[in-house]
Amino acid sequence: MAETPGMLAGLRILDLATGGALLCDRLLADLGADVIVVEPPNGNPARSHGLFWQNRQGLDTGLYWMAYSHGKRSIIVDLSRDSGREILHRLADSADVLVEFFPLATSTA
Repeated sequence: MAETPGMLAGLRILDLATGGALLCDRLLADLGADVIVVEPPNGNPARSHGLFWQNRQGLDTGLYWMAYSHGKRSIIVDLSRDSGREILHRLADSADVLVEFFPLATSTA
């Protein structure tokens, strides 16, 4: 039996949240969106959360990461380099939605 596309099929989501929007992205992916997670060079911090598959700690063995990254694609991008920022700009040009989770600046005045 062929799987029917989800209601968000054809929508591309670019996630820059580095862990802050894992559930949001998972739901969007479950609904058919193409979710691309942009990870820093050492990987998304959520990859290091335990428990680990067969007690083997690694970037691809965290059960937390496995559960919340299901249905998504990811790419490592070093935003401190010109080439990394160029990649990000190309990805952003092809995205319909940008998900970010940066803390708001607080005023000390």
